[in-house]
Amino acid sequence: MGSFFNKAYLKDLEKGKEIYASPLYADKSILSQMPPTLIITAENDELKNNGYEYFQKLKQAGAEADYHCFANSSHGFTTAFHEDSRIARALTQIEQNEAEKAFELTAIFLRKIFLI
Repeated sequence: MGSFFNKAYLKDLEKGKEIYASPLYADKSILSQMPPTLIITAENDELKNNGYEYFQKLKQAGAEADYHCFANSSHGFTTAFHEDSRIARALTQIEQNEAEKAFELTAIFLRKIFLI
């Protein structure tokens, strides 16, 4: 994880290398048992490379995984998408459009997984 996120979420930074904090550190035997996984990242996100690396490790372990990186977007572009939020008003129209695409991609993924 990125240093900002480690400091924000972990009391003990050494725990950042445990698989419960970052599944990037899981070995192939664990990754191969992961459920189907959709990884969405943003182009301007400190964690983008971690997301892509996790996707690659899942695929190498034989797990089902999909990955999509949304251009011109920042970390949290999907979670800041609320009308009353000051953050949402600060999102560019491009980020709002990308968030809508991410929601649709997530819905398609879930329909496929749950056979809906």
